[in-house]
Amino acid sequence: MIVIGLVVLVAVAAVCAGVVVGGAQETTVGIDRLLIHGTTATFFLIGAGTALATMLGLWCVVAGIRRSVARRRERREYDEDQGGPGVSDIDEGARL
Repeated sequence: MIVIGLVVLVAVAAVCAGVVVGGAQETTVGIDRLLIHGTTATFFLIGAGTALATMLGLWCVVAGIRRSVARRRERREYDEDQGGPGVSDIDEGARL
């Protein structure tokens, strides 16, 4: 799996380098009345940056969900070890 991942990364790097080096053609992108002028390399890098930001955002969401599930599981295990949920609250009220 690591070898396949490295091969994919090398291929992506080669494609990126090829587009950036060979992407000097002027291009205009029109969205309704908005016209954006730039080179094909510029648009490629904007797309790559957008994809990277999207992947980073999704990774953060997934990491947060995993951490939340792990904390919930730890809390449930702790509560079971202590005799069930809310036992510490009852003991605390008895002490007062």
